[in-house]
Amino acid sequence: MELQTGDILLVSGRGKLAKAIQKFQKKQDERAGKWNHSAMIYNAASGQYVCEASYLHDYRLKAGVVFNPIADYLEGDNDLMIMQPHETIPSISFEKKYFHYAGTPYEYKNLLIEQPIRILFNKWIGSKKHSDKRMVCHEFVMTVYWEITGMFPNYYKANIADIYHNPYFTKKQIK
Repeated sequence: MELQTGDILLVSGRGKLAKAIQKFQKKQDERAGKWNHSAMIYNAASGQYVCEASYLHDYRLKAGVVFNPIADYLEGDNDLMIMQPHETIPSISFEKKYFHYAGTPYEYKNLLIEQPIRILFNKWIGSKKHSDKRMVCHEFVMTVYWEITGMFPNYYKANIADIYHNPYFTKKQIK
């Protein structure tokens, strides 16, 4: 399977934080809840990368939208799924958004408070609109697609189930 800039990567991790996220997400959606992280593929002249809102390597409390080599995922022991849009979207559209959000800090409040409340009580207490100031991984993916295609109008309420069940994509587990 040839990966294209803009393809979505879903990750089912094995670490403690990944398992905690999956536990909450499975309460809402058993199938989609398997995936605790989302990111986007970026094909650059220097190689293939994953653009993601994530921890910065070696800095547990410092995180943001970063580029990491895709080999970090392909060589790891996580389950991986690629979601490719049915229609081709010019890669330059994604590149502009990736670099616009690069360095945006991670939104721990969303991850640790707002998402669990949404899942447990079906009530959104978070922001009513997007903020460029902070974001979680699913919010980053959904925001980029919202800004390019208009898909995911509730991008600020980011949830893996919204990505996983979107009929606009073809899904293929790659690992």
